[in-house]
Amino acid sequence: MFAAAFACGGASRAPAAAGQLGAIRIVGNHAIASDELEPALALHEAIGDGAAADPYLLGLDTDRIRAAYLKLGFFAVTVTPAVEQRGGRQVVTFTVAEGRRAVSRVEITGLPADVAPAAARARVGLGDGAPFDYDAYDAAKQPLAELVENAGYAHVRVTGAVTAESGGAVAAVRYAVQPGPHCTFGQIRIPPLAPELAEAVRVDRPGPECNNPIRWEA
Repeated sequence: MFAAAFACGGASRAPAAAGQLGAIRIVGNHAIASDELEPALALHEAIGDGAAADPYLLGLDTDRIRAAYLKLGFFAVTVTPAVEQRGGRQVVTFTVAEGRRAVSRVEITGLPADVAPAAARARVGLGDGAPFDYDAYDAAKQPLAELVENAGYAHVRVTGAVTAESGGAVAAVRYAVQPGPHCTFGQIRIPPLAPELAEAVRVDRPGPECNNPIRWEA
């Protein structure tokens, strides 16, 4: 896919001078479309400025494309950049060798005894044996923390890690739960309120994690 440069207001630029970057191509990509990868590339700045391909930006964009594949579990992906002179302008081509996409294997450790492993596993969108996706891995941390927190562990922390195993064919996803102490409510005191407010907020029985009644102060 080529990215052509246009000036503001819809008027096309003058033909690129020799040595100026005129186009960007991505080839060999199948899992991620070029129109998903290309807009984020920094080399578009060189096209807009009428400049040559900057080696530093070329390296950044190579890493950007590779990172997009790593997030989807293509741990063996390679991205090779090349700069060619065509018709008086530079053309940058990124050649992608995707390799195999890893499948997920999920493990959750550190759950307190009163939180069911099945309930925790249901909070993780990645299925065992399903293609890995970093966004799905990362998105599960908060629901896991909320599940444990709702069981009375107000100081819970959930961390995660992903490692490539079996030659990059498996993404081993590990969540480590640090529940901290189990918390309960102590006695709740409510200062004197106007009668209409007191009636509106009065609670006659404790909640599920509260073993002490609320004391109303006169």
